[in-house]
Amino acid sequence: MKAIFRYGARWILFGALVFAPWAYGATEAWAINALNYLLLAMVGCWGIELLVDRRRPRLSPYAAVVVTLILCLGWWMVINANATHDYEYDLFVPIQPLFPNAAGSVDHLLSAAMMVRITLLLATISFVADSMREPEFVIQLWWMVALAGTSIAVLGLLQKATGAEVIFWKKHLGPEPPSLTFFATYVYHANAGAFQNLTWPFAAGLALRGMERNDHPLRRALLISFAVIDLVAIMANTSRAAQLIGGLLLFLLLMFFLPSFRRRAAQRSWKVTAAFVFLLVLAILAIAYSSQWTRALARWQIESGPDPGGGRRDAARFGWQTAKEAGWFGFGPGPFRVVFPRYSIDLAGTWRFLHEDYLQTIIEWGWAGMVCWVALIVGATGAGARAIWRRSRQLLPRYRTITGIAVIALAGVLIHAVVDFPLQIASIQLYAAVCLGICERK
Repeated sequence: MKAIFRYGARWILFGALVFAPWAYGATEAWAINALNYLLLAMVGCWGIELLVDRRRPRLSPYAAVVVTLILCLGWWMVINANATHDYEYDLFVPIQPLFPNAAGSVDHLLSAAMMVRITLLLATISFVADSMREPEFVIQLWWMVALAGTSIAVLGLLQKATGAEVIFWKKHLGPEPPSLTFFATYVYHANAGAFQNLTWPFAAGLALRGMERNDHPLRRALLISFAVIDLVAIMANTSRAAQLIGGLLLFLLLMFFLPSFRRRAAQRSWKVTAAFVFLLVLAILAIAYSSQWTRALARWQIESGPDPGGGRRDAARFGWQTAKEAGWFGFGPGPFRVVFPRYSIDLAGTWRFLHEDYLQTIIEWGWAGMVCWVALIVGATGAGARAIWRRSRQLLPRYRTITGIAVIALAGVLIHAVVDFPLQIASIQLYAAVCLGICERK
């Protein structure tokens, strides 16, 4: 009986991992709602399994405490909200909080919606951490992340190769020229790049693991093709930050697998190794040429004017002014889009996100909330790193490898969050939560 709910929760999660990036990165309201329902169904099945099995989730006490603090802080801001935003008249309508002198959200509805998503994402971290002791789940999760990422990369490369002006199944409406910075299903190329940098290390890890284990030649060729396609897709993406971070992640992956490479290279002829490297480079160049990757490289010259990114610097300056007003507990989870315009009147355009995730977190969650989120992320990645280096002999190779890959992938998205807003996108949040769950394996 419990196996039905255990496998049900597992496959619902896998379905969510495929759905989220293909539903425009879960950036639209309908896609976010659908993703929430999928994660809710996963949590429900997992909860029933825990009840039938009469056990608690396998989560470290440290992570359990930090998750509880985040949930308590966020839901308190919702419960004690002191206003809600009226979009028609663009003003805040006061509501009576439970404790007028205590902190509360400035937009009850936005904060409630955000906390539903965050609660489900934290539950996803716990579910993945709880399930990591099952070898079958580890391999299945690894493959699903790699396949989902590669499918998005293939779509993006096809769009580049055909010169598509919009996403294949979307029509361009309006007199203004279409945006050429979209990639695959993501309207904003930087979000696509951040997603790719979260997933392609898993595809590369499968390929390197297949080479290390001397898998069947066809299987190895398939896995290597996944990794090559993902890497070329990052090169073809017009996000310069994604390209730089992708190069950094490639270096970190090679360093992580270097010891096993040395052992395998000692057993092979140098001619075989040289021929393999030559063919791999040739394949990368062939795919890159067909995907018009020179257009992506041209952005390094086009956008290298006297003040590239000046608008973001101005936004960051206004962001710090807003953060000073946020105090210890912030304006509440989610209402950045309605709070920021009050402090950036001279800034042109509409800013749904700040292009600086850490500063936006301070504005919404305050310094206390920021400390909690840092504690969760640093604690999880630290636990993963310790598991790799201190207990490498006790861990099975698959656990050590996937944990190292998760740490590297998280490092990429955390660096990207300094100059963009990947951690505000639901699909990227989901994959980051999965990586944190992998690292939190107890």
